[in-house]
Amino acid sequence: MKLLRYGPPGLERPGLLDAAGAIRDLSGLLADIGPDTLSPATLQALAALDPRRLPVVEGAPRLGTPWRGIGKFVAVGLNYGRHAAEAGMLRTPCGRGRHGHSGRTHAVLQMDQLRFGP
Repeated sequence: MKLLRYGPPGLERPGLLDAAGAIRDLSGLLADIGPDTLSPATLQALAALDPRRLPVVEGAPRLGTPWRGIGKFVAVGLNYGRHAAEAGMLRTPCGRGRHGHSGRTHAVLQMDQLRFGP
């Protein structure tokens, strides 16, 4: 189960991505996805849902940040080109490898790489 938020900026709605890659609407069950939603009890209840019973979101809506209330994010990775080459990763267009970064919340883009729990 992958949780997400979709819709225009500031008007995002909660959803999840089902096994077939369709966005399902969670707004009938949750007001939004935020720190309170990410509690173990709520995540367990969401995991017990049958996504096929939730409404399919039509079209290709904009995906927002994965949850509301992100104040800061920290990313850690390879810090120069030689590390990227050793790891078999492509170099970035500017010729440098991936690196550690701390930044503003609008830069949270790769939701498929977020993992919760063990």
